[in-house]
Amino acid sequence: MMNKLRENGNDEFKKGNFDLAVQYYTDAIASIVDMGSMAREELDKAIKADDCLQKCLNNRSQCYLKLARYDEAIEDATSILRAVPDDIKALFRRSQAYKELKRFEDSLMDAKRLLSIDPVNKPCLELMQTLTKMLQDKANEQRSTKSQVKNMLELTKNEKGEKKTTALNNLIVLSREEAGSNEILASNGLDTL
Repeated sequence: MMNKLRENGNDEFKKGNFDLAVQYYTDAIASIVDMGSMAREELDKAIKADDCLQKCLNNRSQCYLKLARYDEAIEDATSILRAVPDDIKALFRRSQAYKELKRFEDSLMDAKRLLSIDPVNKPCLELMQTLTKMLQDKANEQRSTKSQVKNMLELTKNEKGEKKTTALNNLIVLSREEAGSNEILASNGLDTL
């Protein structure tokens, strides 16, 4: 029964029917375990012992990625990795989901772990390049934002009239971005204002 449900899920995945594939994989998983009520240790043992269960969780995680349901993709991949820490597919899928959620450090950690197991994994090497660039861009943005916040705070202290108003407006714009609001708080910008 479980294998048939998994095969149906695989067929729907190939057709691009990801929602239907998720349902088949979910039904296949439910035919073996009740993930909601099982103790974690029991679930880990079941995943480790049943290759089909592991495949269904991995495949459902991939469907969730396709459906942009990243938290659920992470949840399934994490369930596998608790039982089978070196599962390459689960590591890659969780890394991809973390990347989409802009959790770049977590994504990079999983990608590095995967490459320590399979150093020539081409999709993971490509993901690592993308993540490295994203992290560099984020660091550059933060450095730039820090400089902008510092300059605008100085202008609000030292200037009057239109220049001060412009600086305050610029701080409002900067505060709308996470890096800007974090830097304003870190610079004690609220005390300055």
